[in-house]
Amino acid sequence: MDKSHYFQMMRETSAKAYPLLLHHVDSVKGIDPELHQVMRYVVDRRNKELLLKPFLLRLTYELCGGTAWAKTVPAAAAFELLNISSYQANSSFDNKHAVLSFPEKNSQFIASMVTRELCLECLSGAEGDFDTAVLDELRADLSICNKHIYIAQHYDLNLLTTANLDRYRDEDRFMTEYTSRCFHGSGVFTGRCARAGALLAGASSDECAALQRFGEEFGTGLHFMNDLSDFVPPGVGSVVGRSFQDQLRGCVRSKIILVLAGESSD
Repeated sequence: MDKSHYFQMMRETSAKAYPLLLHHVDSVKGIDPELHQVMRYVVDRRNKELLLKPFLLRLTYELCGGTAWAKTVPAAAAFELLNISSYQANSSFDNKHAVLSFPEKNSQFIASMVTRELCLECLSGAEGDFDTAVLDELRADLSICNKHIYIAQHYDLNLLTTANLDRYRDEDRFMTEYTSRCFHGSGVFTGRCARAGALLAGASSDECAALQRFGEEFGTGLHFMNDLSDFVPPGVGSVVGRSFQDQLRGCVRSKIILVLAGESSD
C-alpha cells in the first residue's frame, strides 16, 4: 500500500466514523446541554484529525478477507469513543488542552465516564450484521482496554513522575516500568482494536492472536514515539514536530533520550 492510498483510506474511514461519534455524543444534549458541551470539547478536536483506531480496525478486517467494511463502522466508532473517553480523563489529570480549573477538570472526568458508556450504545449498532458472540467479545475487549488505560494512568500519576526520579537511577528499572506503561496505555488498546477487525471478518483464532500481538507491539512503539516527539522543536518537520506539552513529566521523559542514546543517567 503506497502512502497516498494509506492516507486516503484513513480519510475515508474517519469520514464514516466521525458522524456516528457525534450522533451518540449529541444524544446527551437532551439530558443536559452543559454536559453535552463539555463532551463536545474533546470530540470536536478529533474532527480535525485522522482516526487511527477505526482505520486499524478496517485494515485488519479487510486483511482477513472482510468485504463490507462499512458495516464495521459502529464497532470502529465504539473503539474511538473509548479513545476519546481516555483523552477526556487525561485532560482532567494533566494541565493541558486549557483544562485548568477544578470545575473544568471535574467536568471532563464526568464526560469521560459518560463517553465510556456510549461505546456500548455505539457497538449495538452492529447487531444484525455480525454474530452476537463476536460482539460480546468486543464488549469484553472494550472493558479490558479501559482497565489497562487506567493502569497506565497509575504509572503516569504515581510512579513515572519527577518526584520519583531517584527511583529510576537504575536504567533497567526505568525502561521496564516505562515500557510497561506504554504497553498498558497504548499497546493493549491498539492490540484489541486490531483483533476486533479480524474477529468481525471471521478470522481464525490464530489470525486474531497474531494481529493482536502486532497491534500491541505497534501501539507500544507508537507511544514511545509520541513521547519522544515532545522533544522535537515546533516547526521541525511536518510529521513529528509539536510543542512540548507534559512539563510535569519532562524530567522523566528526558530519561528516555539518555537511555536510548546510551548515556549515563547519574
